[in-house]
Amino acid sequence: MAALLGAGVGAVFSQSGMLSARIGILIDSGEQLIRARGQERIKLGDRFRIYVQSEEACHVYVVHTDHKTATLLKVFEASPSAQLVLPGLLEFYEVDGESPVEAFTIICSTAKLDDISALFNSKVMYKSWAPMEEKLLKQGKIDLSQEPDKPSPIAGNVRELTGSNKDDSFIHGFPIYSGNTILVKRYEFSIKK
Repeated sequence: MAALLGAGVGAVFSQSGMLSARIGILIDSGEQLIRARGQERIKLGDRFRIYVQSEEACHVYVVHTDHKTATLLKVFEASPSAQLVLPGLLEFYEVDGESPVEAFTIICSTAKLDDISALFNSKVMYKSWAPMEEKLLKQGKIDLSQEPDKPSPIAGNVRELTGSNKDDSFIHGFPIYSGNTILVKRYEFSIKK
């Protein structure tokens, strides 16, 4: 179901706990390709693809919900710069209009999240997933009011994307999100029929 570009086996996980990843959803309306915002209105027949490219080794979880049920679409052990594309590099999910809301939660974590795997051992109702999702969203926020232990140096680093995904430059336009040990990004689409 998913296409993976880059190695995901034998990843060495960051000791610092800081995580950075490009995360985004490409929407194909038939007329144009756009990058989804956190909340978006899409129409019946629109297609979309999910991208995750982590800067550090981490565990990636992608959860879909229609506010009735929740489904764990993918669990992925990412090595640095590995790219996850769902449902695939040449495939799209298509909006069928069966639900008025489609939501996707993308979680990157330095530690394996056994609670997520345990929850999704069977069919999961949204009301069981919602409290865990809320907890993860709070945990993924960086507290900017804290004083750092030491000053941060200002530096730049330019890296070339390696591997067969060079041609897929669309991911370069997605923002880079950061978090301490966990990073959570949620997208919610309301469906216009």
